[in-house]
Amino acid sequence: MALPALFSALRLSHHQTTTVARHDVLDGIKSVYIGDRGYCSYNNMAHVVEQGQYFLFRTKDIHSKGLVGNFNFPDAESFDINVSVILVRSHSKKILADIHTEGYIRFVDQSAAFDYIEYGSYDTYELSFRILRFPISTSTYECIVTNLPRDEFPVERIKTLYNARWSIESSFRKLKYTIGLSNFHAYKPEYVKQEIWARLLASL
Repeated sequence: MALPALFSALRLSHHQTTTVARHDVLDGIKSVYIGDRGYCSYNNMAHVVEQGQYFLFRTKDIHSKGLVGNFNFPDAESFDINVSVILVRSHSKKILADIHTEGYIRFVDQSAAFDYIEYGSYDTYELSFRILRFPISTSTYECIVTNLPRDEFPVERIKTLYNARWSIESSFRKLKYTIGLSNFHAYKPEYVKQEIWARLLASL
């Protein structure tokens, strides 16, 4: 009996970029990268855009210090707006003087990954996307960033797309706990891999 399994060892600080970069883009087929808060970054958004694809990421709410925490939002609790962001990686006054935009300027610091501008460079990078906020309970709101077109993907369809990921995540979580992969005894990668194989084989 063959047991198909693929292990991909990734550095934690690079796992987001690698997830996007290793996905094969098929000619004539558009992909939508759907991710939770841990995947919502300007770097991931830029990688998806450079592939000519779409992203849909959940992000921290507008009242936090997260990616969407400092925009001019409507007075309404729920909204769907377009924003344009110019990314910079230098505090040089020359850069700021040369930027003429009605959008927002965001500084990407040295600790944050951004593969399209070197830290300290005078280059800029522009991103345009939607920010959606809608209620999921009487007191809780969800916040989503996406570059999906509004005419084809209104708010209700965005909700459906994001909710679709829960069945996949729930299945993975169920598998993880069923075969005992929530904790490991080993620390070295090769021994962790052995534990995974052992538990996969034991589950057959």
